Parts: sequence; C-alpha cells; structure tokens
Amino acid sequence: MFVTCYYDIYNNPSKVEQYFEWFYPLGMSGISIHVYTDPVFVGKFKDFPNTVEVFPISLNELIIYTMGSTSTCRLPSIRNNEKDTREYISLQNTKIEFILRSSNRVQSKQYIWIDFGVLKLIKNKDLFIRKLKYMDNLDYDKITFPGCWDINTTVAVDRIHWRFCGTFIIVPSKLIDEFYLSCSKTLQMLIMNPDTNIIWETNVWAIIEQNKPDIFTFYSGDHNDNILPTFPEIEH
Repeated sequence: MFVTCYYDIYNNPSKVEQYFEWFYPLGMSGISIHVYTDPVFVGKFKDFPNTVEVFPISLNELIIYTMGSTSTCRLPSIRNNEKDTREYISLQNTKIEFILRSSNRVQSKQYIWIDFGVLKLIKNKDLFIRKLKYMDNLDYDKITFPGCWDINTTVAVDRIHWRFCGTFIIVPSKLIDEFYLSCSKTLQMLIMNPDTNIIWETNVWAIIEQNKPDIFTFYSGDHNDNILPTFPEIEH
C-alpha cells in the first residue's frame, strides 16, 4: 500500500498542473495508492482508476502539520528561504501522520510513503514503477529507507540532514504507532526548546534512528533513479 499527498502550500496555481503531470504515470500504473489532498483538488483525480483512493482533508485538520505551522519557534538558519517555509517543513513532517491514517483505513503488511511528484526525479519511469510493484509484494520487518549520509553524521538543527532521502520510506504496520509517536514527540521537543527550531522530517527521522537503530534498515540512495534498490531479477 502506497501513501502520498498533494497540497498547494505556496498558492502557486501554475505549479499544480506540473505536479499532476508528474503523478500521472504513477496514478495510472495500477498501484494501490492513498492520496491525501485539499478538498479543492479532489476533482482533478476523477480520471484515475479506482486504485487511486483520494481522501480530502484540510491541512488544519492534521495534528503534526498544525503543531509545526502554528508554532512560533525559529526556522533553520541554513535553508532555501523561498522553499523551506514553516508550512513546507510542517507538511514534510506530516508524512507519518498520513501513513497512520491509511493504516487505520485499510489493513496492509506495510505502508510505503512516496512523494506525489517523485517522477520528476526519475529518468527510467517504467523501470521505477516495476520496482515499486515488486517492492510492494516484499515483506519488511523494519523501517526501510534510502539515504545519502552515514548514520554517524551529527544531526544539526540549522540545516537539512540527508541521512534519509525523505522521498520514499517503507514502514511495516507493526512499527507505525511507535514511529508516529517518536516523530510527534521529537518534533514537539524541538519546537518547544528555545535553543532549537523546527526541522525537516529527514532530520527528525535521523534523530529517531540514532536513538532506535534496531527498527531501521538503510540502503544507499539518492534523489534520482537510485532512490530504489537494484533488483537484477526484474531489471532486464
């Protein structure tokens, strides 16, 4: 089961069509995917097959998003000022809440987060989708993710941390509650501390991994075709 979301947090209508173009091959692939979105965008999914289930929900109804977006804590000092707004960083942290919501809707052995516009990063889209279908049928005992940095890299609070790529993560059903609570508590601790600030979900996840390494499995990846592992049995 795949999970994603789409929200126009920058109020930029010109980007909406671009994001739906990126999503189109994924939505038409037959993969079972839950999409959480602002109610105003529900109609844009009408031509997708029933494997794409759309759940309208406003951002202010989401617990983690609201926690971050209404906080008065500082923003990271080293960031893209246009992209890395309080709203954007809050939405990135809400990925685990969307996963939790899907786990309460339908039973699955694992839930796989995938960014709505992931295909903008991918050259070989057909192979990428074949890999997704293959991975959806595997069994995962741990939270499995692609990442760029070593686990021993210090997690800073003033810049993004690329231990996790963020775009893709697999969470077994048995670990969802624990992961959600860890994410929520870690973010709350940071935004309530006058010496820290709100940080990206990749930073939050890295802090949790360093405290609970036994529930994670890492594989080397990047924000391109290498974000998924190599599977020789299907790559021909």
